[in-house]
Amino acid sequence: MTKSQYLRRLMLETMKRKERLEILIVLALYIVAYMSLLVPYTRYYVWGSDTGEYYWILKYFSEKHAMPHEFFGWALVYHFMYGFFATLSPLVQVGLNPLVVLKYATPTVVALSSVCMYLLAGLLQGILSTLPLRRWYTR
Repeated sequence: MTKSQYLRRLMLETMKRKERLEILIVLALYIVAYMSLLVPYTRYYVWGSDTGEYYWILKYFSEKHAMPHEFFGWALVYHFMYGFFATLSPLVQVGLNPLVVLKYATPTVVALSSVCMYLLAGLLQGILSTLPLRRWYTR
C-alpha cells in the first residue's frame, strides 16, 4: 500500500467515525429532549393548563377534520398550530384516546424540534459536510 492510499483510507475511516458520532449526538439530543418533555407526566397525569384545550381541539379536529372557529380562553394562536393537530389527529382517528395521544405523542413530535434546531444551526455554521444527510439539505 502506498502512502497516498494509506492516507486516503485513513481519511475515509475518520470521516465515517465523525458521521457516526454526529448521528449519535443527534440521537442523544432527541432522547434527552423527549425525556425532559415526558418527565412531568411521570408525576401528574395531566400537566399544564393547556392540556384541556389541546384535548378539546384535538378531539374536535379528529371528528370534524377542521380547526374549530370558537375558542374559549386565550387560544387565539391555535389556528397557527394546524400542523400540530393534523399530525396527532390520525392517532385519535384510529381509536387512541386523545389524552393518551397528548401525553405520549406530543413529546415525540415536539422533541423533533430540538433535532431540527441542531441541524439548522449546523447548516448555518457550515458544519453539515460531515453528516451523511447533507445531500438533502444542500439541494
